[in-house]
Amino acid sequence: MTSIEKAKRPQNNGYLYQYLLWFSIFLLVFEDPIQQCFPIFGYYDEVFALFGGLYYLFSRHSKVFLGIWWLIVLYVTAGLMSSCLYSTQPLLACIGDTFLNLKFYLAMAFGLAASKDFVSVHQEKMILIVRFLTYCLTGLLLLNFVFNWFPGQEFRFGIAIPKLFFSHSEYLAGAQIILLAIGLYLTRNLGVGTYAWVFFAALNVFCTFRYKAMAAAIFAIALFYVVLVRRKSISKWNLICLCIIAVFIAWGQIVEYYFAGNETARDLLGTTSLQIAFDYFPLGTGFGSFASYMSKVYYSQVYFSYHLSSVYGLMNIPDGGSFISDVYWPMVLGQTGFLGLLCILSIYIKLFKMIQSGSSKDPNRYICLLLLFLYLLIQSTASAAFVGPLSVPIGFLLGALAFDRNFQARSI
Repeated sequence: MTSIEKAKRPQNNGYLYQYLLWFSIFLLVFEDPIQQCFPIFGYYDEVFALFGGLYYLFSRHSKVFLGIWWLIVLYVTAGLMSSCLYSTQPLLACIGDTFLNLKFYLAMAFGLAASKDFVSVHQEKMILIVRFLTYCLTGLLLLNFVFNWFPGQEFRFGIAIPKLFFSHSEYLAGAQIILLAIGLYLTRNLGVGTYAWVFFAALNVFCTFRYKAMAAAIFAIALFYVVLVRRKSISKWNLICLCIIAVFIAWGQIVEYYFAGNETARDLLGTTSLQIAFDYFPLGTGFGSFASYMSKVYYSQVYFSYHLSSVYGLMNIPDGGSFISDVYWPMVLGQTGFLGLLCILSIYIKLFKMIQSGSSKDPNRYICLLLLFLYLLIQSTASAAFVGPLSVPIGFLLGALAFDRNFQARSI
């Protein structure tokens, strides 16, 4: 073997690893429709996060995790302590829910460890794939409006909410947001093709007709205009204006969920979580005990104690607990109390400051990170966004694109 051949082999292996990383992210983005054909694939995001955490642990990177590791440890400690002190849930429920609460951060750690390989891939090829997938979704949405190939969900604005081959329109909107964020990171030239692609990507999200998705689409267009067209960072006033617009769009749903006095599942989970936080101050009832997936699998006694077991969507009967794990902030407050809530808020504030601090270093990377992070925050207002399947690819992208020396302006 010649010296040239020896030099090419490791380089080719490096390219293979890079493309495998990107392929794994695309699989995460479309995990929901794939698992409908192959149900076992529904565990892919958990396996990815677990592998990512181990990969980070045994990598050569510094183990000081992004300046937020101690907050994560404190949050987990609060949940485990309250489980030991108050919870009647089995150990499997506690362990399982602890992992689900950590998988976003495990994916982020994986991204941090793999950032060098991930960002050095051939960008022109990746952006072609991202735009192709976007236009495929656009075409399918338009054809579906005409031929109704894919049955929709409930009607909104007189139109059946489209979900295509996804199980829920929320996953369709989330997949498109991730593709849009990746594409904006890879884009370097703002030609007519870029403007058209951004428009159709935002249209795909908007046409799911979910209030959170419509707000995210408006956020995406605004971020694109301010960051990439005008070359400015997002100011506090920009965010305030965007939040006002988002609240205006979603006001009907906000009133229905939280202020209409209808005692819906989401409304009761929110009010009960606050009551739990006071009853078990400063902790909550522990991991796997309230408003979480594991509290549904191992039906929690907390629902009986707070008279929630007879509420539609929170019942312990087949298909009767569909809303148990449909919220995020009530889960945090109910299971880990005010201490856990303070930890989570501190983590997100630190992440936001970190993203803002790198705005002048790379506008494309900045808009990608900000769009992904704001999307999760928007989704978390009425879904379990930070523990859901799409939190894993978003966490990986945040770690891969934000926490390397080429982007960070300062350490958090």
